[in-house]
Amino acid sequence: MNSITSDLLELSGRARIRAMFHPKQRVGLIAAGKVLGKSYPQLHRRIQQGKLSLRVQKDEFGQMFVAVDDLAAYLYPNEQSSQPSLPSSPPVSPKRPGRPRKEGGVR
Repeated sequence: MNSITSDLLELSGRARIRAMFHPKQRVGLIAAGKVLGKSYPQLHRRIQQGKLSLRVQKDEFGQMFVAVDDLAAYLYPNEQSSQPSLPSSPPVSPKRPGRPRKEGGVR
């Protein structure tokens, strides 16, 4: 058995997720979907509908990604984090602002 595989079997919870993606700090939606047991279209649809409480961010090119620590916290919410939390940017809003409604009804 590979030493990396045997190390993963000894870990559990958030530590196991971090070890799976080490040294990466963030993963794309395809890799996150594999861990969550969802396909990319299923995951993307749930993000667009706002039905997923997983924190998804966009990079400077508009590509969506998930931080490894956020993915671990989503999968294992009751486990306490051993790493200090960093200040985070606001989550990506699935809704775009629309045109304001006119006051007073129909013209």
